[in-house]
Amino acid sequence: MSFEDLPVSVGVTFEGERIRKADMQVELGGPKVDKKFELVLSRKSNEVEDGKILIIGPDLKDLEEGESHPFGILIEVAG
Repeated sequence: MSFEDLPVSVGVTFEGERIRKADMQVELGGPKVDKKFELVLSRKSNEVEDGKILIIGPDLKDLEEGESHPFGILIEVAG
């Protein structure tokens, strides 16, 4: 999947913009959520599968609209 595959515009022109609650589907790791993180780890090349994305937990379509949810992002890079 790439940004071109997403049904919304994505780019640096939107950096710093806020999405108002009335315009959002769900909030992932917002200020009211105790558990949220982003972690980037450097791995050896043989420990990373290029392009692999693994989702653990419910899909976005299964989350209650308008609610805030715990959220974590783990990114493993190599090279």
